[in-house]
Amino acid sequence: MAFAFLPDNWIKQELTNAALHLIPLQESFQRSLPLYLMFADRPNAGPATRALAELIQTKIRA
Repeated sequence: MAFAFLPDNWIKQELTNAALHLIPLQESFQRSLPLYLMFADRPNAGPATRALAELIQTKIRA
């Protein structure tokens, strides 16, 4: 027996075929993880790198 917090999309198939089971909790529970966005060389980052960084920041703020 084990207990873990895993993203639903990682275990969708296992839940469907009953290889894993959800443990009902008294309260809904979500976990948040810190995310850090770093550039190895920000001044020289190309347009694709800058666009990806902006997309990530926009999605996180939503």
